[in-house]
Amino acid sequence: MSKRVLIVEDERLLARTLSTALREQGYDAVVSHSAEAGGKHWLGKKLFDLVILDNRLPKQSGLELFHGARERGATCKVILMTAFDNRG
Repeated sequence: MSKRVLIVEDERLLARTLSTALREQGYDAVVSHSAEAGGKHWLGKKLFDLVILDNRLPKQSGLELFHGARERGATCKVILMTAFDNRG
């Protein structure tokens, strides 16, 4: 049985690139383009082995989604990422 990975990323090209790369390696990759949709997948009946989570999502940050999921009992591993450069 392949490992399930949830990708929560609003940038569609990056989400597609990540999901394609994971699928080529045998993972079952599911993509959500918003925190709301990602949360529904994450906390739904389908369990994930890993969540790749963009921190800079519209309406809700990835970190907020992460904390909310943990408060509701989600225990899978999470990679929190961003392409944002804050070096000024």
